[in-house]
Amino acid sequence: MPKFSKRIISLVLSITVAVISCINASAIDSRIETPMPVIVISGDSNPIVDTEGNVLFSTKKIGEMAENICSEGETVLDAVSRIFVTFLKYYYIGCLTGNFRKYYDYIYESVEPIFGDSLLDCNGEPVNGSSIDRWAKQSVEASRHYNFGNYYTNQYRFYYDWRLDPLETADELNSYIKDVKAATGYEQVSVICRCLGANVFFAYVTKYGLNDIKGVGLDGVVVNGSEILSEPISGKFKFNLDAINRLLIDLNAVGMINVDSTVPAAVDMASKSGAIEILKFIIKFPNYNRIVKGITSSLSLSTFFTWPNYWAGVKAEDYQTALEYVFGPKGSEKRKQYAGLISKLDAYDKQVRQKIPELMKLISENTNLCIISKYGMQCSPISESLELVGDQFISAKLSSFGATTGTIYEPLTNDYVNEAIAQGKGKYISPDKQIDASTCMYPDKTFFIKGSSHSDWTEPEMSLLCEVICADRQLTIDDLPEKHFMVYSYETSTAEAMTTSNCYCENWEISYGERTHSLFGKIYDFFKSASTLFNLLSEKQ
Repeated sequence: MPKFSKRIISLVLSITVAVISCINASAIDSRIETPMPVIVISGDSNPIVDTEGNVLFSTKKIGEMAENICSEGETVLDAVSRIFVTFLKYYYIGCLTGNFRKYYDYIYESVEPIFGDSLLDCNGEPVNGSSIDRWAKQSVEASRHYNFGNYYTNQYRFYYDWRLDPLETADELNSYIKDVKAATGYEQVSVICRCLGANVFFAYVTKYGLNDIKGVGLDGVVVNGSEILSEPISGKFKFNLDAINRLLIDLNAVGMINVDSTVPAAVDMASKSGAIEILKFIIKFPNYNRIVKGITSSLSLSTFFTWPNYWAGVKAEDYQTALEYVFGPKGSEKRKQYAGLISKLDAYDKQVRQKIPELMKLISENTNLCIISKYGMQCSPISESLELVGDQFISAKLSSFGATTGTIYEPLTNDYVNEAIAQGKGKYISPDKQIDASTCMYPDKTFFIKGSSHSDWTEPEMSLLCEVICADRQLTIDDLPEKHFMVYSYETSTAEAMTTSNCYCENWEISYGERTHSLFGKIYDFFKSASTLFNLLSEKQ
């Protein structure tokens, strides 16, 4: 394979790893003192191991996992190149014969070794005893029976197998909460949910109610769905080089990866050249939809989507379509094969996903509630909703339970903002005019932090959550106006009240052509991009 093609494949692989890393990585927050026991339910930060403790899935070891696709003596790049060539062979055979079965099967067989036994079986159950690591289990068992006396965040971490059915994990959570109450002597505890953790907690509320809960903190949760989980498996796939570039810049800015300056410059020029648009036009032939569904199914079932808790992050509007993309139409062989898993997915859909509004009403009326929504980062570059403001993983609209937002290209219009002010809703408009919180389900209990990645759970977030959920009464944005809209700084690890002077803190700028969509703008962007890349390459010589 030509060296240039290998470099392109390597770049795509690197981008894929970066996207996966931004989904799963989670920074450990600072210890915050609390006046009562607070149970923290995180997302998918714990590695999955086998019975011997060997890591089967971990974002920190994604590179090592990728080595599972290598034949003897191959590097990962060699293996990717070999697989790519075979992809093309089966793809062309499919185009000639109209039968893409071998193409789909080869995709599954090539990717599945990366995830191996971390995948669940057709009933959504662990394979060969895979689970979270022994340390996490021991931590849960130790903390559930211990009274620390002076309480801090992360003392009561509910570690769980984040792949599994939230309705089943809810039983474990109920047992843990009962034990913590008994150990500490408190009649109620408070709970902080992050990302996938909210799916488990909402399943818990469905089954056990809220008698044991004083306060609930929801920080970047995906219980309403997440674009990066929902859209690519429901036909809302979109590939955008500019969005990939912004994601790389964000990941570099928050210290998750180290990107050479020439890489974003090269990606930017590739985008501004229009080559990717030509390529997308070429592949949209009559078999396009059928091929996309087949590829979606193969990739989904060989990666993340035998995991019911990831399915719980699919938006309600996408759920039925996603089932068809991944498992085929009703009555298909794949539906029969995965009937056990699908029954769990349907149960969660009926008992939790479709009841989110009434569950939120129950939580709001019976506990102290604090919702944090984060934004200022590029959302998933492989989803149709890539232009929405969000935290890389989820849009602010979903994580805030209904905020009206601008896009990364344009804020809310002046007419919209002026009308909101005229209606007495001016306090709900963010200083950068990106957010109208008045349309949130609970606008007075919803706070926004700009500049913090979904993957980082910062001290200002934890401090705010604990302050609200442990208070003697429900605190609102009127009690904490300086925390209603905040800006987070990675340089200082602090957050301050958002103002019109500090609110434009994105790590990237939207190009002239993206803003205007004019031919002149696109031509201007191309020459500007080419000049930038040329100058960077010249500096390195």
